[in-house]
Amino acid sequence: MIKIKLSMCSRSSSKAAWDVLADLPSIQFWSTDVKSASASAEKNHGVGSCRVCTLSNGLEIQEEFIEWSEGEKYTYQGTGLPGVDIARNTWSVADDGDSCLITSESVVAMKYGFLGWILEKMLYPLAVYKGKQALRSIAFMAENGRPMNQASDKLPAFLSRC
Repeated sequence: MIKIKLSMCSRSSSKAAWDVLADLPSIQFWSTDVKSASASAEKNHGVGSCRVCTLSNGLEIQEEFIEWSEGEKYTYQGTGLPGVDIARNTWSVADDGDSCLITSESVVAMKYGFLGWILEKMLYPLAVYKGKQALRSIAFMAENGRPMNQASDKLPAFLSRC
């Protein structure tokens, strides 16, 4: 099982960071693997809401939000990734003076027993890299009020503490 906890300081308010996270379809702007995303029109906030993401490799995954504390954190569980038994992520924001701390806590468990365990060890560095990339993109959006322009904008430095 892969367990990763990453935090990043953003020069934004926790409300600005939360607004980025709570806009469920906006994941396509801060997760490099997500090509497009949509949320259920009937329920797009809170426990029971769902998001569907189409990945850059063409796979479609579903995410069901199983915990939601408005303005603070949410947890979702994903399905649809081949070979993955459990995929769960918690995102949270917390004020820290003039800044905020954005945190991601991921849990991923592969299927296939010992082979899955080997895959987990191989995927761990990539998962950390992708997590840091997402945190930096969320911080950019919270600080600038818009998604990053790959051609001209630079991601903020990764600062794990405020």
